[in-house]
Amino acid sequence: MRGDALSILLRKIKSVEFTPELMQYVHKLNIIRISFASAVVVLFQIFSVGFAQDKPTHITASLTISIIGIAYFIGSIILSKGSIQKIKNSRLFQMSFWIVMLFAMIPYFARDIAFAVESGYVKPINLTLYTIAVITFPVFTIAKLSTIFTLVFIVNISIALTRNAPLGFYVDTVLVSVVGLVTAIIFQYQNLLTICKLQLEIRIDGLTGILNRRAGIEKLETTFELCKRSLEPIAVFMVDVDFFKHYNDTFGHIKGDMALKNVSSAIKSVFARSTDMICRYDGEEFLISAACTEEEASKSAKMLLSTILGMQMKVPGNPISDVLTVSIGYTVYEPVKNHYNADISAIIDKADAAMYEAKNSGRSKIVSLPLNEGA
Repeated sequence: MRGDALSILLRKIKSVEFTPELMQYVHKLNIIRISFASAVVVLFQIFSVGFAQDKPTHITASLTISIIGIAYFIGSIILSKGSIQKIKNSRLFQMSFWIVMLFAMIPYFARDIAFAVESGYVKPINLTLYTIAVITFPVFTIAKLSTIFTLVFIVNISIALTRNAPLGFYVDTVLVSVVGLVTAIIFQYQNLLTICKLQLEIRIDGLTGILNRRAGIEKLETTFELCKRSLEPIAVFMVDVDFFKHYNDTFGHIKGDMALKNVSSAIKSVFARSTDMICRYDGEEFLISAACTEEEASKSAKMLLSTILGMQMKVPGNPISDVLTVSIGYTVYEPVKNHYNADISAIIDKADAAMYEAKNSGRSKIVSLPLNEGA
């Protein structure tokens, strides 16, 4: 039973894909964790000062760490109010905090080791601070987590060697480090799975299972910037189901929903590359992008029109056909030819205009409009 649970956990961990979108949320989460962790560290140091009134060195160290903690708390609050891009560029701030936190633990590691040597009682790593580190640890990949926990382990063992700690200390340190690493991995990846689930709920259209409008445009913007940098063309398509209101009125909304699912499935079968973007733009309209030339875009549009006609979804009383049809409009942005600073909204508008031209010219057609200078 435990083996099954472990295999399920491992499959879940492997299923987490560190996409650029996910990493943005990870950086945001790490900044929030720093604000929490720094506040806890400050409170811990203030509490510690109360028990060290006869130890000036300890008081000075605690106050110094408290001031550093307050500085990080203020910095994390400021960063958390900024844009995602600002947070993404704050990696040095994030890493420096966890390095400072590690060094702040060293005096407590040394005290635990000294206590173990003097009393013979084994107590590896100050468990209060270690628990804080595990719970508030930044979200990293397994490799980074392993590296950081190895660093904690080496620091602790190095201090133990210089203080001639008993054998039991080393054994317990290994156990605590391994258990801490496993706990951190489980804790962090459960968070990542939660983030992934929330991302899906926020980004996916509940009916068709494809991206919703907001998520689709976000992905399109990313793809567009990549195409501009690599000087590769990108085609943007707008697809609209013809006379969909008539279809709904004839068969009802349940059948209408099924028709939209079938259309989205047909689109996914034609635009099946991982770099292709498909989203439900509005009602019965779909927005698509693909890195391809004018010739390739034309072939894809014809294939999509043929695929949907081939599904033979009967529509009695349809003015143009006895089966469900779509109108397709598209435009192609070619960085090599179009040296102007085109933006996504202009390209979508052009594809939308092409789609309406297809509808106005009889429906169940494909229309391509070129991007004009300054569009």
